[in-house]
Amino acid sequence: MKIRCEKCGKSYSVNESKIPAKGAKAKCKDCGILIIIPPKIAVQPEISNFKLCPKCGTKNEATSEDCFSCGIVFLKYQKLQEKNKRKKDLDEKKYTSNQKINKRLQELEAINLYCDKEEIEFLPEIINHDEVIIDIMTAMIGNTNWLIVPTTKRLIFLNKGSEINAIEINNSQVDQVSQHTTTLVGSSIHISSAGREFKLQYMPGDDSTRLSEILSCSTDGINIDSHICTSSLRINKQLQKLNEIDSFQTKKEIKYLPEVIREDEIIKYLASGYYKRNSWLIVATDQRLLFLDKGMLYGLKQVEMSYEQISSVSHQQGLILASITIATSGGDQTVEQIRKSDAPQLANIISKYVSKAKVTIQNSNNTPQYDITLQLERLSNLLEKGLLTKSEFTAQKEKLLTV
Repeated sequence: MKIRCEKCGKSYSVNESKIPAKGAKAKCKDCGILIIIPPKIAVQPEISNFKLCPKCGTKNEATSEDCFSCGIVFLKYQKLQEKNKRKKDLDEKKYTSNQKINKRLQELEAINLYCDKEEIEFLPEIINHDEVIIDIMTAMIGNTNWLIVPTTKRLIFLNKGSEINAIEINNSQVDQVSQHTTTLVGSSIHISSAGREFKLQYMPGDDSTRLSEILSCSTDGINIDSHICTSSLRINKQLQKLNEIDSFQTKKEIKYLPEVIREDEIIKYLASGYYKRNSWLIVATDQRLLFLDKGMLYGLKQVEMSYEQISSVSHQQGLILASITIATSGGDQTVEQIRKSDAPQLANIISKYVSKAKVTIQNSNNTPQYDITLQLERLSNLLEKGLLTKSEFTAQKEKLLTV
């Protein structure tokens, strides 16, 4: 192999077999400058049975414990790589879990709760990847405000004092739940668990009823995952299939959909509108039309209409918003301040299911002609055999013909 002095340009021949693994230095005979032979020029020995270095890719003897080129110890380097991979997987898993928790908190409008922001920010640290937050609420325990977080596995109380305080109750350890009367200042609930007593007071709206229902699932031996979360996931999947949802002032009502929508029911359209001097969520399903309103101091108001009750539906477009009028046997119901893009689509969907309901009713009322003929023949046979009098035969005949 040839090497060249960079100063005077003189070339020398070098025996490659004598170059050490870490490289070498040669002195130029003319100018005395050191010529450096880097390690990469060092020739690798011909090896029939070898192992590749995982760091630099150099071939080494199969029995070697370290790389003759970069010097790493194979076993130590492998353990370090495995450790780094576990850490990376754990970080990715934690990041994914935090994303899921933060998304759930946005769905529950946790940011609007009257509590310390650090309590909410602390949730990703204590929620396990295999549990789901069912709801989030606040309550007074003693003289302190606490964040109440029921999940599929446990009930968590969080409070921000000088540091974050947390109390956990496994759902299987809840012995008794008793609810107190809801008043203007809020509702309350009493929880007994493994000899401990917790009295939650001044809960907003009907949160105590909601919490009582969640905890009753565990005390009654019902699997909360399937009883509540499966329903929530089912509803969320249906909502994802819909176009952009207008949730203006109706996020609270959307939150209660898993409790209102039946298992065999499919949501076809959602819209927000002004009805009876308040903001309501209008839900058109494949079975019925629902109006939902969740107040701050009262529970969930629900108006339900079957498509059989609706005779017609119309909509009117304004400059900015629109309205929809639903004609029923009990009078017209008008929903105003609906988004212009929602009104015609909602009206079309309602009209579609109203038409289907009318066809079903018509089919059920139309008795086939051949059935009437058969029944008349049977009546004639009974008259001939003397089992019916002529007056009875005439009465039954008129009854059949007027159906």
